[in-house]
Amino acid sequence: SPYIDLSIYGKILEILSLLAQNTNEMTEQFNVAANKQQEYTEKFMYICEYIRQHCSEDLCLDDVAALAGFSKYHFSRLFKQFTGVSFYKYLNQQRISFAEKQLADANNSTTDVAINSLTEVAINSGFSSMSSFIRMFKLIKNCTPTEFRNMHNGTFRKI
Repeated sequence: SPYIDLSIYGKILEILSLLAQNTNEMTEQFNVAANKQQEYTEKFMYICEYIRQHCSEDLCLDDVAALAGFSKYHFSRLFKQFTGVSFYKYLNQQRISFAEKQLADANNSTTDVAINSLTEVAINSGFSSMSSFIRMFKLIKNCTPTEFRNMHNGTFRKI
């Protein structure tokens, strides 16, 4: 009878010891996950800023994924988790935002020369063709670049 009590006590101590070890391992895993999340957040903040600054250039998924240090597949998945949109949708949104500034401004602030041509705006914004620029602009802004320019320059035409 006294040995049974000691045996039970020993088993309880063994269970408590295992629980304590498991708790420590879980805490370490949580800390690693939190550190990884912080690292990814910083990395993707940098990538988003890089895309914003270089959106008018010929950016491709492979190059930006390599810059982030991921395969293009892993990068695509993580990028969509972080931004809520695909890489190319985000890139096109940034390009349209860049084009908006040029269309709303009568003068191009980088060269102090008036931009009259929508083709110039399209090329300066990173689009390879006028049709893709107009299509993407209308998709994102719900108006054509000409309509947008007219709204911001105060020239409205009645249809």
